[in-house]
Amino acid sequence: MNIYQKQILQAQQEITKLKGNQFDKRDILSQTLQYFDQQQDNSSDDLRYVLSSVRDSIDNRLIELQSLIEEKRAQMSTLFDDMKEVGYRLRASFHHDGKSGTGHYWAYIWVEPSEESLLEDIPSEGGWFKFCDASVTAATAEDILNDPVPPFSFMYVSDALPKFSKEQLFDCIPDTLKEFINSDNELFAKEIHARDHPMEDTALISTATTSDDDIGFTEKMSTDSAHLVDSSTTFPDDSSAGTAVNQGQTEEMDGSEMHVSSFYDSSARRKEHVNSKIIEVSNYPSDDYRLLKSFETFLARAQNPLNLEHLYLFYSSENEDGSIVVDEEASKQDVELKPIWKEYIAYLKIGEMVTEALSYFVKQEFSRAIQGLLDTKRSEATWKTQIMLDTDVSIAYTGLETLSFYPIILKYGKKCLQILNENAFKKALNAAYTNRGLEEAIRIAYQAQTIIGPDNISEDSLYQSLGQLWFSLTEKRTDLTESQGDLLNTLIMVHLEGQSNGIHTGSRSDSPTPEQEEDEDDIIVWQKYRQLCIESDMLLDSLSSE
Repeated sequence: MNIYQKQILQAQQEITKLKGNQFDKRDILSQTLQYFDQQQDNSSDDLRYVLSSVRDSIDNRLIELQSLIEEKRAQMSTLFDDMKEVGYRLRASFHHDGKSGTGHYWAYIWVEPSEESLLEDIPSEGGWFKFCDASVTAATAEDILNDPVPPFSFMYVSDALPKFSKEQLFDCIPDTLKEFINSDNELFAKEIHARDHPMEDTALISTATTSDDDIGFTEKMSTDSAHLVDSSTTFPDDSSAGTAVNQGQTEEMDGSEMHVSSFYDSSARRKEHVNSKIIEVSNYPSDDYRLLKSFETFLARAQNPLNLEHLYLFYSSENEDGSIVVDEEASKQDVELKPIWKEYIAYLKIGEMVTEALSYFVKQEFSRAIQGLLDTKRSEATWKTQIMLDTDVSIAYTGLETLSFYPIILKYGKKCLQILNENAFKKALNAAYTNRGLEEAIRIAYQAQTIIGPDNISEDSLYQSLGQLWFSLTEKRTDLTESQGDLLNTLIMVHLEGQSNGIHTGSRSDSPTPEQEEDEDDIIVWQKYRQLCIESDMLLDSLSSE
C-alpha cells in the first residue's frame, strides 16, 4: 500500500513540474512555435524541430504518468480482496517516536463494549482509547489516522475468536500470580501513603544559601558534577561551592589545575559576559571564519547560555588586562559539553570541505571546485538533518540552524557554472567535440539545480542564461547528427523541467581528492579558510571584469 501511495505521489509531483507552476510549459512551447511559424524563416527549422520534440515529449510523459496513477489506484482498490475471506478487525495500533535510548511508546487499543467490567476506569460504552504511560484517554479512529507518528505495528483480531467475561479471564490467572499482584498493590499503597504523609523529622531539609541568580545554575551543576566530587570533600570558608566542584572535576579529568577567575565569582558579571558574547556572535555572517576559529564562539552561536556559562565557570581564566582565556582542549571531556563538541567537530569537517573547494577555485580548476562545493552542500544538509532528528540537540542549541556555508557555495558555485557552461558550449561548436560539450552541459545543468536550489531556479537569472545559451546552438551548428540532436533535446528538457527527473550530480567518488601542499598541515583550517575567501574574492572580481 505504501509503495503504491509513494508511486502515485511521485507521479503527481512530476506532473506538476512538467506542467509548470504558473504557466503551462506546453503552452509556452506552442506559442514559441507559432511565433516562428509566423516568421516563415527556414533558418529556424532546426530550432522549431527541437521545441516541437520537447513539447511532444512532455505530452507523452504526462499521458504515461496519468496512466500510471490510474493503474496504481486500481491495484490499491483490489489489494486486500484475498484477505476479506476471513473476518478480522483492527484492535490495536502501536506507536514509537523512533528515538534511540530515550524512545517513547504509546498505543491505541479498542475496548469491546461487552467488557465494561473488565477495566473499571474505562467507560462502559467501550471504543478506542489511547494508552500513554499512566494516562488513558478516549480516542477516535480519526485520532489514530491523524497521529503525526505512523504506527510500527497493528494488531488484528479474528471475528471467530470467542469472547470472555472478566470472571472467566480471572479464573485463568494462576494463584501465585494473584498473590504477587495483591502484595505489590499493598506495597504501592504504602508508598503513596508515605508520600502524602511525610515524617516530621524529614520534613525540613537543610539547604545552602544561594543567590537568586545562581539557583538555576547551582542545581544543574550539583546534579551533573556530583559524581566528580568525593562525599568527603570539604569546602574552605573562603571559596565557593562552584570552585570546589571545579577543582574536583579537573582532578578527575587530567590532574591539571584550573583557575577560576575572580571575575566569575560574581554570577551577575558572568551572566552579563555570556549575554554580550551571544549577542556579539549572533551578528556574525553564517559563514564567518570566526565560527571555525573557536569552540567558544561556536557555542555562543548555538545559543545555549547555560552551557556557555558552564564553559566560562570551569574552563576559563582572566588575564591581567581583563581578557578571558578559555581552555577549550580541557572542555572536550566535559559530560555537559560533549554533545555540542560533537557538532563542532562535524562543523569543522564541513569547513575543511569548503576550504578545499575554494583552493580549487583559486587555482581556476573549476570542475573540481564545483564538485567540492556540491559535496559541501550535501554534507551540510546531512548534518542539519541529523540535528533536526536529534530533538535533544535541536532544542538545546537552536542557533545551529543559522550556520551555513551556502552563501559561499552559491557565490563561487555560480561563477564556476557560468565558466564551465561557456566552455562546454565552445566544445559543442567544434564538430570533433560536440558530443562531449553537450554531455558536459547536461551535467552542469543538474549541478546548477543543486547549487541554486529548486525554490530559486525559476527566478534565478544565471540559471536562465545557462539554458538560453544553448538555444542558439542550432543557429551556429546546422549539421547536428541525430544523436547530437537527442542530447540537445535532453539538455533543453533538463532546463525546462528543473528537478522533475531528480538531480544527478555524480557520486561521491567523483569528488576531488585533496592534495596537500608543503607546510599545509601547519595551517589551521580557519586561517586557510579566511585567506582563501580573500583570494577567491580577488579572482571573482578579476573574472567579472573580463
